Amino acid sequence: MNTPEKSIADALSELSEIQEVSMQSYRDEAKDFWKNLSMDDQLLAFYSVCSKLHEAAMEGRSYRGTLYDVFGFGMESYGVGMDAGFLDIHNWVYTGVESCKRG
Repeated sequence: MNTPEKSIADALSELSEIQEVSMQSYRDEAKDFWKNLSMDDQLLAFYSVCSKLHEAAMEGRSYRGTLYDVFGFGMESYGVGMDAGFLDIHNWVYTGVESCKRG
């Protein structure tokens, strides 16, 4: 017998699998994108991202504030940033900046 709870659990499991396949595809596409950039374009991209992250850290921006206000992204960036490890990076930087402010 197929209970509603089982159907919901199955649907959530399937959705989770679809999301993981989608994110892996995005990771692979990002790696290919980077490999296809010239060294000058890689350095320019690196500089651009680092300078925006520095700006956000110096302004005390939240994770969302960095994505939305500094980078100008929308809600679609939230999960991408999390998958890329940006939430961890943001929290490490924020903790370090706050620690430096205290002395």
